[in-house]
Amino acid sequence: MSASSNPLSAPTAARKRRARKHVLNEYDYAILQLLQEDSNRPDTRISNLLAQRGLTLKSGSVGSHIAALRQNGYIRKTTAILNYAKFGAELLAFLTVQLLDKTKADTFVAAAVADKDVMEVHSILGEIDYILKVRVADIYEAQKISQRLQSSYARIVTHAVSDSPKDTTEIADFDRGRLTRPSPSP
Repeated sequence: MSASSNPLSAPTAARKRRARKHVLNEYDYAILQLLQEDSNRPDTRISNLLAQRGLTLKSGSVGSHIAALRQNGYIRKTTAILNYAKFGAELLAFLTVQLLDKTKADTFVAAAVADKDVMEVHSILGEIDYILKVRVADIYEAQKISQRLQSSYARIVTHAVSDSPKDTTEIADFDRGRLTRPSPSP
């Protein structure tokens, strides 16, 4: 039986293709930038916006690119960004955590991750060990979270945000050199 007639060769070939590292091209970068601005755009609108940038890609191909970007982990998930004030969570606060007993790190992280009011938990380098992001109604609610997580092995300080001159979920422009972007093909 030849390899082309072997029914197992097609799935094996597909697995090998998926296992290869996906290399982003200029279409992928442009699509990612447009999706960051508004992930709710239909493929036909993205195709039209690409054309305005001098990139020709039919809407069906846009969908294929987006599927490949998802499959290869470039897009983790698509979500809605809520207006927190509409839900009474007008205060953004950060809690900085300094562990006094480093052996309790796993215990603290488990408690912080399990707390429904904690939006993000980040391990950081420096004098502070963790920074937590919370959105709550007021400073008193932020203090309650701090008190819940407070223990004999952690020092927690609450920092309320008074203004956010910049608040985005977008990755910086791909052309600034922080992210590798392929040069356009001739």
